[in-house]
Amino acid sequence: MFQLSLWSLPPLAALCLVLATATHLRSNRDIPGVDQLRLLCACLAFWSAGELADSLLIGERAKVIVSSVQYLGVVATPVAWLAFALCYTRHRRRLERATLASLCVFPCVTLLLVATNPAHGLMWTGTELIAHAGVVSLGFAWGPWFVVHAVYSYALVFAATVILAFVLSQSKHHRKPLVAVTAGPAVTLLLNLVYLSPWNPTPGFDPTPLGFTLALLTLNDGVLRAGLLDAVPVVRHRVVERLTDGVVIVNGAGRVIDINPSAVEVLTGAASTSPNRALTELVASADLEPLVAGDEQSTVIQIGLRVFDVNATELDVNTDRRGEKALVFRDVTARQRTENELRRAQQDLERLAHTDFLTSLHNRRYFMQRLREETDRVRRHRTRLSVVLFDLDDFKRVNDAHGHDAGDRVLQVIANVVGELKRSSDVAARIGGEEFAILLPETDAPGALQLAQRLRATIEARRIASQTGQAISVTVSVGVATAAVIAREYDQILISADEALYRAKNRGRNQVCVSA
Repeated sequence: MFQLSLWSLPPLAALCLVLATATHLRSNRDIPGVDQLRLLCACLAFWSAGELADSLLIGERAKVIVSSVQYLGVVATPVAWLAFALCYTRHRRRLERATLASLCVFPCVTLLLVATNPAHGLMWTGTELIAHAGVVSLGFAWGPWFVVHAVYSYALVFAATVILAFVLSQSKHHRKPLVAVTAGPAVTLLLNLVYLSPWNPTPGFDPTPLGFTLALLTLNDGVLRAGLLDAVPVVRHRVVERLTDGVVIVNGAGRVIDINPSAVEVLTGAASTSPNRALTELVASADLEPLVAGDEQSTVIQIGLRVFDVNATELDVNTDRRGEKALVFRDVTARQRTENELRRAQQDLERLAHTDFLTSLHNRRYFMQRLREETDRVRRHRTRLSVVLFDLDDFKRVNDAHGHDAGDRVLQVIANVVGELKRSSDVAARIGGEEFAILLPETDAPGALQLAQRLRATIEARRIASQTGQAISVTVSVGVATAAVIAREYDQILISADEALYRAKNRGRNQVCVSA
């Protein structure tokens, strides 16, 4: 005997929606948790099919048999929902066997008790046909184990929903899926509680499939269409724990609240450490204090042989827990090494651009730049500046007699003599073939003349060995010019020194002349 009523529509709609959802899941084969979600659909389909059959049948025995068989879907649905939540949030394809086995203990006991209920009555103590609004339904007098089964099922559904809700709440982009995964189970459980309560307005008829219908509509729109399965959740153990950068959470007092394994290895060298320690116990660096207690947001510190870029981000800026900060330690040792190498290379290039290759003194370009700068400084501060210009006498004779290699050796020795006699603040340069210049800041005419005489005498006395073993001696003619109080143009100072140099040449060489 069969009956047709409006109560057949909710389980039929739920069954169709479950099948449609299962079909939709075929395109998400590699998503973590999709196998468990398919199992959930199968359980809901079995449960909905049982409710549909129960709504169509009239005989008490037939209804009892259908209700007993549909318990396969009833007991497995909460387990499948929790399995999906665990696999999805942990980014796994399946649960560990031990976990799955422990979750299935109570459902298996329930199925066994359902099958043997006539012998003990633990699931239900009796049944009766109830006629309501012209429709026949089956009423149960529930036994003690049914209460255990209901509490356990509610607990699994609640735990799964809380897990999903917690993970989704970590991102503001998952607000719609968050509402879906909480509203769907909540509606289903609420209607199931109505069915079990004495205030059920339709005794004998289970409105839970109506909850399935509403839950699946919500889940389908808020989860599957929103792309929740394609956006695998990002949780702490997958991000913070596995980051190669060290992450340390500190409170306003500078004590460590949380720390990830990378930070433990960086700061302590150990495999693990306990929180609630002062940050200064982990790393002794005064540069971290402005990040923890001040407004600084980044700094660079060195721990051992490694260099770290540390960035601080304040947490909970709009709550009462202000002062908590996340410190991220990023290893920039390789980058720092590369930057240092580039800096040294740049310095080498600059040095080469300002240096005479043969004598390692400054070149003419650099000398003229410094002469211009020092001349401007004389004007601003009303100080003194002197220039010593000297040229080797008859240097062509050295090259002709001993060769150009010997001539180069003579120029190098002259450069060494200049380096020995000048002050660290003086600037010595080779400005021509055998012509040299020395810039003497803060030096008056007598001081410059004294240096020039020492330079001339030292070079005259120096003997330079050629490749043939023959000693080479050279002399120099020197010109000195001084700019005092109100300096002339920088090129005029050099011209004055050059004129003094040529006077020394014309007077017989190997002597010093001072410009007028």
